[in-house]
Amino acid sequence: MDVGERVGPIIKEDFIKQDIGRLESWIQRFPDACMLLEAALGESCLKYAMRENLWLSSVFLLQCESVPRKTLQIQTCVENQHETCLHLVRSHVQNSPSSQSFLASHLYSLVRL
Repeated sequence: MDVGERVGPIIKEDFIKQDIGRLESWIQRFPDACMLLEAALGESCLKYAMRENLWLSSVFLLQCESVPRKTLQIQTCVENQHETCLHLVRSHVQNSPSSQSFLASHLYSLVRL
């Protein structure tokens, strides 16, 4: 068993728990951490996060430079009719302070950071 096979399930666990600090450390330690996560999930990580309403993980992935095929994943996530998903996509596409502020406020109301 190689390192990726051992690390993938741990990254997946942190991803599902939305432990952003640990996800950041995985990305720094393993350049292919997103690919390991996708292998553990069995699908694209952003699509999984939005389908399962993992909003903090979704925001992290949208801001993460190492997420592959981000544009394609966003297009497939638009199918999700959840209000928060639509705010996430709009905020990422517009990349404006007002849309990001609105998203942060909306996420805060959901998870009570």
